[in-house]
Amino acid sequence: MRTYQKAVLITAVIIVIVIVIMRLPEALRPSEAPKPTAQSNISQNPEISLSWEPIRIVNDKIYDIRVEIKVKNANQLKWLKIKLIPVEYDYFISSYGMRQEDYSAVFPNESIRSVDLQPGREEISVNFTNLAGGREYIISAEGEDSAGRILKEEIKTPYIRQYENVAKQDNILVGAYYYPWYSPSKHWQEGHMNTPLLGLYDSRDPIVISKHIDWATGHGIDFFIISWWGPGSFEDLTIKEHFLKNPLIPNIKFAILYESVGRLKVENGEISMEGNRQILLNDLSYLMETYFNSPYYLKINNKPAVVIYLSRIFRDLSLGDLRDKVYLIGDLVYWQDPRSESRIADYDAVTSYNMHTSVQDILNNFEYNVDKKYDEWLNLCSKTGKGFMPSALPGFDDRAVRKGNIPLPRSPERFKRQLEIARSHANLMMVITTFNEWHENTQIEPSREEGMRYLQELSSYLGLQREALTEKRDLYLFKAGATHYEVRLLPENIRLIYLEPDMWQGNSDVYPLAGGRRVGHHWSQFLMLSPGKWLTDRVESEGEFLIDFKVLKSSGKLVAYSGKWGFRDYFVTTAVHYIWADDEFLYRYVKTNLTVLRDIPDPVGAIWVELMNDPDYYATAVSKTEKGLITYDMHGVTGHALKEYTLGIYGWIALINPLSSDVRGSPALILVRSSQKAHPTVCNCPNVDNIEIHMLGDEIRMLKKGDYFELHYLLIVSNKPNSYSWIDEAIKRAIPMIELIDKGELP
Repeated sequence: MRTYQKAVLITAVIIVIVIVIMRLPEALRPSEAPKPTAQSNISQNPEISLSWEPIRIVNDKIYDIRVEIKVKNANQLKWLKIKLIPVEYDYFISSYGMRQEDYSAVFPNESIRSVDLQPGREEISVNFTNLAGGREYIISAEGEDSAGRILKEEIKTPYIRQYENVAKQDNILVGAYYYPWYSPSKHWQEGHMNTPLLGLYDSRDPIVISKHIDWATGHGIDFFIISWWGPGSFEDLTIKEHFLKNPLIPNIKFAILYESVGRLKVENGEISMEGNRQILLNDLSYLMETYFNSPYYLKINNKPAVVIYLSRIFRDLSLGDLRDKVYLIGDLVYWQDPRSESRIADYDAVTSYNMHTSVQDILNNFEYNVDKKYDEWLNLCSKTGKGFMPSALPGFDDRAVRKGNIPLPRSPERFKRQLEIARSHANLMMVITTFNEWHENTQIEPSREEGMRYLQELSSYLGLQREALTEKRDLYLFKAGATHYEVRLLPENIRLIYLEPDMWQGNSDVYPLAGGRRVGHHWSQFLMLSPGKWLTDRVESEGEFLIDFKVLKSSGKLVAYSGKWGFRDYFVTTAVHYIWADDEFLYRYVKTNLTVLRDIPDPVGAIWVELMNDPDYYATAVSKTEKGLITYDMHGVTGHALKEYTLGIYGWIALINPLSSDVRGSPALILVRSSQKAHPTVCNCPNVDNIEIHMLGDEIRMLKKGDYFELHYLLIVSNKPNSYSWIDEAIKRAIPMIELIDKGELP
């Protein structure tokens, strides 16, 4: 066959084969060769994943976070950036009616932060620092691959606090009544005098709940007492399904306010009326199953606390086996005579939800009358061994819902005074009426009309009690013999501990005392601000307070009690103590930044300010008696029941005593420095001879409870002769150092 004929034949065969294959079913056709380029592109598409963690937390507030970006096939990315986007909540304006000008006061202004990253790395970390907080944040990663496609991945943080949780930084337990009953269709339409800064919010909104917890704990509130209206009620479901599921719930405690008037029949006040007791028992059983086991529920003496609203209108409270399982706080305190109140036996503690009354004579001098009535209730609680939880409120005005009632005008000044009264009477804790009861205008929640003023007032008041915290916090620890009590407090919150009578030699009474650091076998500083006795050798040698001496901050909470006496504060002070020496003299300077005169128990009758000869330098003065005790009473009012209490010191004081092994034979001099002519007064000085008080200057003014004053004294120790000619020179040398101390410029 010729060559061209073979070629034609081969071509024809190939054509026939192709035609046959084309006619075969698709499943029987030979598979196509793979397309390596396309398949390679699919397997190399980049993928982004995100995670984050806090890296700096201070008092529950997250300041800094670290974002981790993981990129699969990172070499396929042309560019990559990460953003931190503050979430905005415009619906507060559109749905709740928040004013535009209030928005930044609730949600702090904060810009979007964007970081351009170098593509090609599979794992990248980015830190975002100094978050303002008060909102959630979106973390967004965005990039472009080699094919021009945009990749995006986002995650959202939970609500991050705006304020540090200062509530847990002190030993002052403060609660506030809280109402979870608001929604677009509930309660707001019933009336309110002022309007929340948040607008007319929904109590189930997680951001609203977060704001409330953030604001409250950020200004000193430790727990909410939440209004509860029965199983399955709107309030019950709000607490259970929303409040307790909020990400900030670990930052606060809560307890239940049992709304007795809404749950029980109140005719004639008989709890035994048909059905009442069973309702109460069923409700407590429900609360026990639903809330009491929560790690965030408020426990007192290891029992869940429940406040019974308006319990003073009920009689014959009997709870059977449930009684021992709960810590019952009765809303029993009002204007009745406490001595006639037999119902106190039904409760572990008592409180007053609200001392407002329509009696004009009481309202005319409301704080004074509340103070006196709280005295009576505290005395009863002390005698009966019950807790007392006084309340403080900013004012009261329910005319928006109850026409014609007499208001108690609200003001920050009133609220501050109410806080002082409540604090001075609390032997358990104190409570604020209220955080957000808008119908009666008792709220301290921020409002359009008053902004943050009441929370700021609370924070300021508690801050004066607490003082600014330092990073190094030394604790006080006191022990006394085999039978001992311990106190663990921050230095700025020194409280007097209770000593058993057998810790005093030959003395059956318990006396106030305060202390400083033990140096060797002696106390470095000892200041007594109420009638008392020197510690015995036994207690002095075995007890110790551990403090940072250079930055000692003290508050004179100076009442010891045996269980029969109520706890009282004679003074609340915040003082700074310094000690230094030169070649001839040794100095101690004490400056009180704030002193508040408190109530005095009736048996005392007058204020004595007592300065102890310093046993660091007079070692043998501390023995089995009160050697070394210097007591002075400027007005000679000892033993009188005073309407206005007298304070013995105002201005500068220098207590000067020659160094001696036996103080009894050594003269001492107390100087009150100011501008008037000296007026010597012989003082009451047990076991110390020839002591005089020289008052130079302004008359000692009369101080009432609640008055503020300052107290400064300079203690100078010298072995100079008793002529005192060296006093002026010693004080002259001390003045430059004192000026540095006052300016905070320590050498």
